[in-house]
Amino acid sequence: MTSSHPSNSEPKYGNIAVSRVKNYINTNIKPEITEICKNDEQKALSIGLTAICLQEMTGRDVSFCKKYIIDGGKDNGIDGIYYNKSENKLNFIQSKWSNNGKKLLVQVIYQN
Repeated sequence: MTSSHPSNSEPKYGNIAVSRVKNYINTNIKPEITEICKNDEQKALSIGLTAICLQEMTGRDVSFCKKYIIDGGKDNGIDGIYYNKSENKLNFIQSKWSNNGKKLLVQVIYQN
């Protein structure tokens, strides 16, 4: 007999949340970042997470936020950087897309 309950390692709403975030990125963010992701779906989704984070930090749209996205080698895994002048905080963003929702998706490091 199999259990209908998910195991502790599976997120309770992982698939639904992942699908919703993916749809949001593909509809609202990807058109603005095509020159950055260069037709790489995985990269577009990770950059999309960075863009969402930047939107939350700035309260601005993607076209404004994309200038704070860092993409390339030798960046030590940093995907975005934003200085909040009013709070005197430098924010570093690292994101990685996970199709199954089992991994940490976005990490923000605050530095005073």
